[in-house]
Amino acid sequence: MGKSKNKFKATWKNQKEIGLIYGKSAIAVGKALVELGLKDSSTKNPTTLALSEEIAKSTPLKDGTPFYLWHKTKTCEKLDSLDGWSRQSQEERDLQRLTSEYISWTKKALKANDDGEHHVIVDGLYDEAQSYAKQIKKRGADFIEKANERIAKAKLEKEYLIKE
Repeated sequence: MGKSKNKFKATWKNQKEIGLIYGKSAIAVGKALVELGLKDSSTKNPTTLALSEEIAKSTPLKDGTPFYLWHKTKTCEKLDSLDGWSRQSQEERDLQRLTSEYISWTKKALKANDDGEHHVIVDGLYDEAQSYAKQIKKRGADFIEKANERIAKAKLEKEYLIKE
């Protein structure tokens, strides 16, 4: 990847990526942007203010579907002013990202198995989940414990908790 593409990706984020900084969902970010006057509540598009101050940028999808990215620094400065919006530590962000991926791949594998998919497909999905489990294990017992709390909240059975 070229330097300019890396710089773009470091600067411009979608709502999910912004939410990760705060431990919030993309939907929560959208609601906060509406509250800040940066996103229109009915169209769900950035306001003129957000676009003119280059807080938001139009980046349509390949099929022409409108899509917007948010300037990480400028958006976070605005979100920081809201009650209940404090930034997570890097460890908390990693925990959220790795655990979410583990849960997502595990659920995909379970669904594929329930749907009668070929064992090669199911095994591949489980392998992907296990790649995230390995990353979680590398972080140590405390990290595993926190990850397992999230896994339990996701209502996965005990057999899917990560063992040390």
